[in-house]
Amino acid sequence: GATPSFACTDPLADKPNCSCTCTNGITFDQPLSLDSQNCPGTPAYDCQVEKDECARQEQVLKDEITKKTQEYNECK
Repeated sequence: GATPSFACTDPLADKPNCSCTCTNGITFDQPLSLDSQNCPGTPAYDCQVEKDECARQEQVLKDEITKKTQEYNECK
């Protein structure tokens, strides 16, 4: 499974961001809403939504690579 890494960059800023880097090197920066139930900077906030989205996008890309590899091998 995917294991994204994440960091909430400066949770004290006016508009904090959550940066998620997938294992394939793709990085997603997501601005965080301060009106959420768990505000950034609190111990309960762990960027779970962003991690889930990163894992989903990584799986889509892996599936696409598998499909393209199969198509390439069929053309040989």
